[in-house]
Amino acid sequence: MLFLRYCFSLLFLLVNPLSSFSPSIRPHKLTATPASRGDLGSDDVKSRVIAIGDVHGDMAALTQALRLGGLIGSGSDITTWQGGRTKCVLVGDMLDRGDEEIEVLNLLEGLRKEARAVRGSVTCLLGNHEVMNACGDFRYTSPEGNQGFASIETEVLQSLGGQWGSFIDIPDAPDYPGLRTRAAAFAPGGLMARRLSRFPVAAIIHGTLFVHAAVTSQALSAATLANDPLPLRTINRAAGAWLRNEGKESSSSSRTTTSNIPRTLVGPESLVWSRQFGKPVGTQLPPSDASELAQVLTTLGADRMVIGHTPQAPGGPGINAVVAGTRSSTQGGGSGSSGQCWRIDTGMPSSMGGKVEVLEITSFRSGKEASVRILTGDCVLEAEERKAWSASDSVLL
Repeated sequence: MLFLRYCFSLLFLLVNPLSSFSPSIRPHKLTATPASRGDLGSDDVKSRVIAIGDVHGDMAALTQALRLGGLIGSGSDITTWQGGRTKCVLVGDMLDRGDEEIEVLNLLEGLRKEARAVRGSVTCLLGNHEVMNACGDFRYTSPEGNQGFASIETEVLQSLGGQWGSFIDIPDAPDYPGLRTRAAAFAPGGLMARRLSRFPVAAIIHGTLFVHAAVTSQALSAATLANDPLPLRTINRAAGAWLRNEGKESSSSSRTTTSNIPRTLVGPESLVWSRQFGKPVGTQLPPSDASELAQVLTTLGADRMVIGHTPQAPGGPGINAVVAGTRSSTQGGGSGSSGQCWRIDTGMPSSMGGKVEVLEITSFRSGKEASVRILTGDCVLEAEERKAWSASDSVLL
């Protein structure tokens, strides 16, 4: 009998920013429409990447973020890709908390196919809430979100061979409409789990390392990865195999959940759970963490890391960066200076009360420094305006 517990909880860590955190915000008005910003726009531009934080089943937040990045139009048509060759990355946690999870997943899947046809891309990463759903942990779902999965009940039941099997023990209608379907769909090997199996845990795209929570030296030093020349590929393949239920009994109506889960998805130091580099604005990053950030980026050959997972302090500056170095050592290095970790979980879903912002990273064929900017509802902020330093020249989150 599967025990399923529901709770609606959201805990914000309210932190008073340190007095030394006072970035100079000099907003620049947008000079182009969102749609026109979707193309690369210059022969010197090698790539343009738009990174979007945790949307948690909120269609309004997602569509606003896509519009900020110039990836969809400003009208009612939200299903047509207008981003050209832009690469869009969502850093995980598309699921839970919100009421429109299946709509979010379906929109992103449609845009992924359209973007690929014009040499753009939409990449969704696995977050801890995707992993929780695959493990049968539905504590953070909403009744409305569950009910959305009732729309695929026929397809899910067919994928099970017409029998619910062990999923029959899960309460469903009328008390929990859609819950049984959801559980069966996200269990490893299930209809939605197979879709999630295409989501990488981490990816390096044009010099930027994207991951939901963090890539740490501890994760990379695991026995199976210590001498692996391509550790991220190994991590992604293992996660995909687990979600497809490979290597287990093929009985479609009785799937395991946690028995075969990869180590890189489990525990507080894992790639989808760690908060090592995501502490909210106003807390100091220990020197050891700054050194580790630089070490990980060097090991993987990346210039910067982009993460979600930890909502930045409500009312704070939104998207912000920590730099693995001192102000003096990185001055003059431009917005593309190596050793940066950008935190882009702004708590954008309406249930969390944050702001909708996206990160734009542009690289150039001429070899000049990459441009990193924050796109907000009414202005563009240069990277330097969202970095914080203490008076002693150490790095702040």
